[in-house]
Amino acid sequence: MVVQPQGTMPLHRLERRSVAHGDAMRGRNREASGQMKRTVVLLVAITLGGCLPDRAKDVAACRLEADRFYQVYQDVDVGNPRSQYIIACMAAKGYDFDVSPADCDSRHALPAQSACYTPNGWLAWLIDQFRRALKSN
Repeated sequence: MVVQPQGTMPLHRLERRSVAHGDAMRGRNREASGQMKRTVVLLVAITLGGCLPDRAKDVAACRLEADRFYQVYQDVDVGNPRSQYIIACMAAKGYDFDVSPADCDSRHALPAQSACYTPNGWLAWLIDQFRRALKSN
């Protein structure tokens, strides 16, 4: 028989207690790790969201440049030099000219509408689809 000093816990009880305590700590660590991952993903999304190009500002900048070079032409006709300059300027900024979206209105000059341009990168396209879905709701 093993004699234990007074005021101490028997060894088999101490082992069970430390195993249970370790399991609880691992569970807390997993929860904290999951919460940390969600926080990091959210911060990255917010940071990248501010870096995304703004199509309306890009069209406005291209129109301003076209005004300097082609003041005589109106951007009503897609074939005139002013419209071609806007389309080429937007292509240089990463957009394709596309008149198929529903919000691209044929009553107004097509090259001057930001809705008539779609991003040509897959990530930008995916984000654009998400933005359009939010606007339609």
